Amino acid sequence: MAVGSNWNTLASGLFDNPLRCAKWRFFFFAELRFTSGGVVARSRSIWMRAMLPWERFLMIRVQQLFVSALSVALVTSVAANGSAMTINGFANGGFETVGMSTPAEAWLGAASGYSLSTDARTGNFAAQLSSPAFNAAVMLQNSIEQGGIEPLIVGDNPLLSFWAKGTAGGTGNVLFALRYLDGVGNILSNSGNQFFQGSINPQTWTEITYDLGPVPAGATAAFIEFSQGIGPIDDNLPAGLVLIDDLSLTRASAVPEPTSVALLVLAGVAIVAGRKVVASRK
Repeated sequence: MAVGSNWNTLASGLFDNPLRCAKWRFFFFAELRFTSGGVVARSRSIWMRAMLPWERFLMIRVQQLFVSALSVALVTSVAANGSAMTINGFANGGFETVGMSTPAEAWLGAASGYSLSTDARTGNFAAQLSSPAFNAAVMLQNSIEQGGIEPLIVGDNPLLSFWAKGTAGGTGNVLFALRYLDGVGNILSNSGNQFFQGSINPQTWTEITYDLGPVPAGATAAFIEFSQGIGPIDDNLPAGLVLIDDLSLTRASAVPEPTSVALLVLAGVAIVAGRKVVASRK
């Protein structure tokens, strides 16, 4: 007899009988406790013998459908969460957290001219690079050592994005370099110096993006360096001032593989389904 056939007749016959209704409730939820304890097993056997043949069939079928639907929902949820899990590969990319010994937390400085500005694209602060003459303003971060970010995932393809505004100055230039490093600092992937003074202006914010390619085997940390360098500064050769804000390296996060969790769920379903077959033969 198909579960869908004569459902109204079965339901009316089932639920207008208080004893039978209580019997179904007990059997259904006792089974879903996933226990093989003697008390539950004996109680289940008593109820099964008290059931009519069509009740046994329908009870087992309802349980199978319930557990199958639950497993599908769990597996779908885990797979969706796993595929959507991304993080910023660099810390404090909005430069909102002020550092104790550096202008922005997690961002080291070199030479001179690196500071924070309140002329931000979003939030309260942006990083500012404005080097004195014959010098360079440098800021940098190692995603693990300074950022405290989890290691890179081999094969993942992160995308670097940041917003910039300003000018490199009369004799200046501004660049970034992105690298993927192994655990001892060896460079495994290197963007080289990427100059972008020709892409920005002092009036509006411009988004800069860069794709270094897949993370190679052995790479654990992302490293980025910004530098605004300049030569002489005078009335005819103005100083430079470059602002950086909303930086991100969009990358995958290390989460449990959906396949492993799915196998655990399906194993549980198989166990329950097996118990249904045993129960149906009693």
